[in-house]
Amino acid sequence: MEPKVQTLVYAALLHDIGKFYQRTGLAHGDEFGSLTVKDHGFSGAHAKWSADLIRSVFQNNEIADLVLHHHAPEQSQHREMADILQKSDRISAAIDRSKRDFGEKGDPKKEHLWSIFTQVSLRGKAQAASLKWHHQLGVLSPTRDLFPTDEPDPYHWNNEAAYLRLWKEFVDELSVAGNPPHPTTLLALLRKYTSTIPSAAYVDYPDIPLYDLSLIHISEPTRPY
Repeated sequence: MEPKVQTLVYAALLHDIGKFYQRTGLAHGDEFGSLTVKDHGFSGAHAKWSADLIRSVFQNNEIADLVLHHHAPEQSQHREMADILQKSDRISAAIDRSKRDFGEKGDPKKEHLWSIFTQVSLRGKAQAASLKWHHQLGVLSPTRDLFPTDEPDPYHWNNEAAYLRLWKEFVDELSVAGNPPHPTTLLALLRKYTSTIPSAAYVDYPDIPLYDLSLIHISEPTRPY
């Protein structure tokens, strides 16, 4: 794989990992504290957490720069690749996200991943919106926990503690997986730890896993170098 393409693959897979990190309640590194919307772009604050992970675990400034500026590529030191990453991000967001109705807002730290089956229409009758079957946060494993549930959330709809536990497990595995890990290894870890995490929840319905969004980003067509 060409070096620039490989860099883009890692950036595409990890540019939104800051959403996972941010929901733990942990602070990002001090070096990102002075950054503003001009630096990370509108709706791009999570990118500070993404860049913090990459710098602390992989010590890779190029990938960190790309993920930090994927909402504001004009601020990147690698403008050409940052533009490609932004284009991929916009295409994937347009494809799979659905906006909430009537200005409704969600709380990313409280929302669970909705089951897609709540949107299935049977004999012309859609499922009641109040059912809200969801996936509880956790690693992907072949157990009953994998299936959607309508049971109350054990964290009383404040998932910060669950995110923190899951994040620590993810970073522990990521830290020993290689520097950087092989892309297929990284994909396996993302699948294990982000398949039950909503990719968006504030102005969008939380029905797309963060893992699925990562796959869409690396599958979007990009122009050759």
